[in-house]
Amino acid sequence: MIKVILAEDQAAVRAAFSMLISSQADMTVVRAAHNGKEALGYAADVAVLDIRMPVMDGIEAARRLSCPSLMLTTFREESLVLAALEAGAQGFLLKDSPPAVLLDAIRRVARGEGYLDPAVTTMVLRHVHQPHHALPVPGLTDRESEILRLICQGLSNRDIGARLVIAETTVKSHVKNLLHKTGTTDRVNLVIWAAHQGLI
Repeated sequence: MIKVILAEDQAAVRAAFSMLISSQADMTVVRAAHNGKEALGYAADVAVLDIRMPVMDGIEAARRLSCPSLMLTTFREESLVLAALEAGAQGFLLKDSPPAVLLDAIRRVARGEGYLDPAVTTMVLRHVHQPHHALPVPGLTDRESEILRLICQGLSNRDIGARLVIAETTVKSHVKNLLHKTGTTDRVNLVIWAAHQGLI
């Protein structure tokens, strides 16, 4: 069962998201909060956080929560998305995304995969700059390079396995190797690393 913390200041949106998430057989909402501060102190697998909230926004909440966070944003909040990335957010989703996309994103973040909405990915990559002292690109196998390209396209481990006709566990193993070789901690930062190296 995926335990979800939900923080959203708009009551109608919060109620709708809470009802949608709770209707899933594999999910439960352990806390539906009006702001980030009210979301603190609860054990969960994923925190779904609106970026812009009163009292404490989603960015500060992401810094303080021990579980991975999925940030809800609007397309024009570029500076906030970048700040959330620096705070360690592991997923970004447009607020008006279809319900099925939200549920898929929650499951993927809970599995440790991370999630980047394609529109948000494009926006984030526009702000990625080559570091002054970039480390040499580590040697990747052909399969790792192939999987990295598919990750950058937004595919989940399951989708990658289906595309390459390999087991999902094999994909996970390759992803683990990619994270180790690139010195990144999650898929979001892996995509940014690929951008730094000019691979996107």
